[in-house]
Amino acid sequence: MSLSAVAQEDRSKMSTESFVALARKALIGESWLKMKGNINTRPKEGERARYPFILTALMRKDSLVVKTKLEESVMKVAYSFGEAHSTKELESKNKELYDKLQLRPGDFSLSFMYWDLMKEYDVEHLGLARIKCRVFLLADPDENEYAKVWISEKYLGPVKVMWKTGSLDFDKPDRLLQFEGFTKKNNRSMPKEAYLKNAYGDMQIKFNEHEGDYGLKFPQKLFNF
Repeated sequence: MSLSAVAQEDRSKMSTESFVALARKALIGESWLKMKGNINTRPKEGERARYPFILTALMRKDSLVVKTKLEESVMKVAYSFGEAHSTKELESKNKELYDKLQLRPGDFSLSFMYWDLMKEYDVEHLGLARIKCRVFLLADPDENEYAKVWISEKYLGPVKVMWKTGSLDFDKPDRLLQFEGFTKKNNRSMPKEAYLKNAYGDMQIKFNEHEGDYGLKFPQKLFNF
């Protein structure tokens, strides 16, 4: 079923598997995006700082390539899914800043959306806008890590994500990511702002430039930075 065919369908009545499949298709299936902005950090110890940030991603049905640039630090990672999952680092340069902020490419890549679907929780409404979300538990098929994901019924994208290793105690997550506000380019939804909390501290990510589209075609210089 195409995305347009289900646009007017009551997504609250879709089965758990059908809704997650639709969200995966809307977010990851055969598309690309590029976003530019800044990460503002508020560490538990030390001074606040601001770093320029670029995120690009090329999505295919069973694969995903993500490249990020944080100031002068660069990481490019390829994920493959389906029956066998794999993660391969394609490019790495000056990773010290990523390590300092305890950032992972997977925090922004949406690769967790391919993790194994375990169960669905009760519906929740998030934020002042009371965004209606269906909530799911996903499990990394290769590691002992879990993600609790709040997916907007309207935007079909994750609004909030919590990660936990070794247990399902999401009252004390290892990492938390929450998106605030969305924009669209060529009908492709992308976040305007995000908040990340981890062991390093709190981070605000503001994107002020957005590019993206659906389909197999993508800019030849998408990863040239």
